[in-house]
Amino acid sequence: DTNQLQKRQAKANVVDLKNANKAVASLKNTPDEVLRIRPLTNGMVVVVWTDSALYNSEGKWLGEDPDVSGCDRRMLYSQAGALVGLMNAADMAKDGDLPLSILDWRSRATTRVVMSTFSAEAAAATEGFGMGVYMRALICEVYHGCRDPTDWDESVMGVKLVVDCKSLYDNMAQVASVPEDKWTAIYMGALRCGVSAGVGRSQDKAEKLWVPSRHQLADGLTKKGLGDNVRQIMRSGVTMLHELSEQELKRGRDEARLANSSSAGEDLALYSLRSANTQ
Repeated sequence: DTNQLQKRQAKANVVDLKNANKAVASLKNTPDEVLRIRPLTNGMVVVVWTDSALYNSEGKWLGEDPDVSGCDRRMLYSQAGALVGLMNAADMAKDGDLPLSILDWRSRATTRVVMSTFSAEAAAATEGFGMGVYMRALICEVYHGCRDPTDWDESVMGVKLVVDCKSLYDNMAQVASVPEDKWTAIYMGALRCGVSAGVGRSQDKAEKLWVPSRHQLADGLTKKGLGDNVRQIMRSGVTMLHELSEQELKRGRDEARLANSSSAGEDLALYSLRSANTQ
């Protein structure tokens, strides 16, 4: 909200004033908001959540380009968001609530007009990954002293890139899969230099993970009305990377039901045996 309001200062209208009042009211209503920092005991890993919203932000005027006639030529840009945190390396494969310490975040419009959600997500992921690598360099310098930043790689501290765009993850997991949009291919090429995904991925590169949108923490940085989701994560200091499928949950319920039935049957048999002995 703040990022988009900044772009409206020179031409603000009543709607912008109302949105600004809502943002100010939100701040006034949360004066005791906290940013919880969790103790990490199983090795640290930098985790970056990135997200994008297509064509919902303002950028520079595109001029009199006939290809975009009939459109608001400032509203063809996409909002990109990234949230950076620290987690326990041993928690990466676990389900359920996991401890998280949020350290950095950013929300801004992409620097160029993109043609699809895939391209917008790729642009956001490229920028967000850079934030994660920078955060790793800062932390490693604190722990190990000043050295060449390129020394801080996956062997020292891992970086995880979390996206909710399945096609973006699948493209990275496939060998030599090049997007048809060649400009987007540049984003993907940049990501491939430092990120790998899927079975048989390069262990020397950061790992890309996919989560459903309900666990995409950067959603609140790209879409209106979701700021409370980010604040809730900041307060709790927990997040989720994996969850049991409905099939696994059903299997667990069936096993519990079967165990209860078996236990009830054993109790009934034991009661019948005791009654017979008493008689």
